[in-house]
Formats: sequence, structure tokens, C-alpha cells
Amino acid sequence: MYSMHRYAHVGSPQKEGSPVRQPSVWLLIRKYKNLILAAFVSIALLATVHRRSSSPSSRTPYGYDVPYSDETSPYSSNIPANVQWSDYAYTQYVTNEIYLCNAVMVFDSLERLKSKADRVMMYPQEWTPELEKHNMTIIGRHMMKARERYGVKLVPVQVQSFEHQEPTWQASFTKLLAFDQTQYKRVINVDSDATILKSLDSLFFLPPTPLALPRAYWLPEKPHFLTSILLVITPSTFEFSRLQAAIKHHEPTDFDMEILNNLYGTSALVLPHREYGLLTRVLMGESRKEFLGSEEEVWDTEKVMKEVRYVHFSDWPVGKPWLGGFDMEVERVWPGCGGEMDCGDKGVWVRLRADFKRRREGICGREFA
Repeated sequence: MYSMHRYAHVGSPQKEGSPVRQPSVWLLIRKYKNLILAAFVSIALLATVHRRSSSPSSRTPYGYDVPYSDETSPYSSNIPANVQWSDYAYTQYVTNEIYLCNAVMVFDSLERLKSKADRVMMYPQEWTPELEKHNMTIIGRHMMKARERYGVKLVPVQVQSFEHQEPTWQASFTKLLAFDQTQYKRVINVDSDATILKSLDSLFFLPPTPLALPRAYWLPEKPHFLTSILLVITPSTFEFSRLQAAIKHHEPTDFDMEILNNLYGTSALVLPHREYGLLTRVLMGESRKEFLGSEEEVWDTEKVMKEVRYVHFSDWPVGKPWLGGFDMEVERVWPGCGGEMDCGDKGVWVRLRADFKRRREGICGREFA
């Protein structure tokens, strides 16, 4: 504290022997107005940061406020009042370092969306020693991060890979091991090259069915074909044995999608793809009629982005968002932002990809950037 003699010369001079007059409040305010103003500004900034950090909503990459809830989902009313969330889980499978990072990103999104369901990561059993030396390897560090920071249950599996197939999907059968997670009543498997924009929790409480998934609307030559970019699975020993048999006798051109369509094409519950299956290539102008399901409906980017909960990155021949050459790809897709494309679509597409890349570097570090 300041002692009173420090203010002795504030105001009119004092006569010798007279008591020291106390400074007026207004004089003190004038003298220290800059310090007081700075204090008020600091308090205001701290209050703003607190409000933003504790707010139940978040800005999504395309600029709309999205609540951390399931209130707008058509299935929200199916969620029981007292849910035993340990009966349900989100699953991810990883087969290499790149997709390990992406899987951790999915778990980060689930944490951000406040999902209470379990989180399971199926990883190659050969990686188990990496956990013992987790501070020394990239794989070990990020497996430990998944377990310690996001509460992920790590499940070693035998990767389901077949030679003489397209390398991109060579190990995609591993995804189907989610059917074997019979400790759960239901699991949701989302692809890791995707962005979850809103909660998917209500999907755990769909009507009884072995499998629910969206249609592959971008394949007009196969109008009833189903896609595996998002799977709502009821784990079952019986269903898993069927899948194992189908995989064992699959055709060389069959991948996980073909297996699922062969077994469940006429019996699966179909999810609305406008909510659970937007491909980023649709923002580039492809398959819009098929996505809308109508030749009469006019494309409305804002409406589409307000409806969607789950976006899958698929822009071939443009690479995945974590790959390089982004600026050249943007210019190639939207040269001058002209033609039938509008700059709003370009902005959404660019921000979704840039957001994914930014989060990837923030969550996994530059070693995965």
C-alpha cells in the first residue's frame, strides 16, 4: 500500500505545522486514470474469454454456431432418461501412423462434443510394445495420448489386409472388427478422414437393427448402394461370423463396402445422408442432384451446412486435407472462383479443409503435419 506521505504534495501547498490534507478521489482518478483504464480492459477481456470457454456452443469451420447437444436430431427423442453410457462406444481402427493421428482427432471431437459413450481404438497388435516405450516413439506417444487424455480403450487386433488390392483400402476390412465388440450394445464407427460437426449420440438409440448406414448417393449407377463412411453397428457373434465368412470368400474387387452391401443391402436401416454423409466433393459441385434427391430443389449451401452433422473428405483427384500443395489444388478446383461455382461454396470447402489441417497439427504436432 502507498503511505499517506506520498500524497502530501497533491493539491494546494500545506502550511508548516498544519495537518496533511488527504487527496480527493477525483484527483487520484485523474492521476492514475491510465492504470485504472488498463485494469478495466483486462477484466473485460478475461470475462469475455471465460464466457467463450464456458459457452455450450462452438464455432464450426464454416462459421455457424453449433450447440453441444442432440436437440435438432430427428432421433433425439429416442435417448432414454437414464442411459448407461458404458454400454455404448465409438470405435476407430488404425493401421498406420497417419490414421493414428486422425483417430486421435476423432476422439478429441467427441470430447469437445461432450459425448459420454466409451471410446475404443482397434490398433495393430504389433504396436503393443510401443506402449511400453511410449515416450520414445511417435506411435507410443499418441496411443498414450488417446488413452490418458481422451479415455480411449486400446484394443489390439489382427489387421485384416489382403494383397493384390488397391493399397488405399487394402486394410479396410479391419473396420468390420467393430462387429466383434460384443461387450457393447451398440457402437458407432466413423471414418477418421472426416469432421464431426454435431453430436451423433442419438444414433445409439435407433430401432433394433444389425446395421444402419447412409447411401452412397454419389454412385448413380448403383442407386441403392450403401456406404461405410459411418456405421451404426449392433455387435453380435452371429453377425461377425457371417462377416468373417464373407471376407474369406470375397472377390478380388470387393472391399468393406461391397461386403456390407452383399450382406445387408436389402435389410440395413438407411440413415439420411444429408445429415450423416456429406462428401466435400459435393461442395465442389459434384453429385448435387443425387445429394438433394431432387432435380427441382435449388442448392442452398447455408441450408445444407446447417443440416449436416458429419462431413467426409473425398475430393479426388484433390488429395486429403493433411497433404501438401493445398493452394495449387484450390486454384485448380476454383480457378478465379468463376463458372457455376460460387465463392460461398469455395469458402466452406477451404475452411473445412484448413480447419482439419489446423486441428491435426494442434492435436498431433508437427511430426504428423
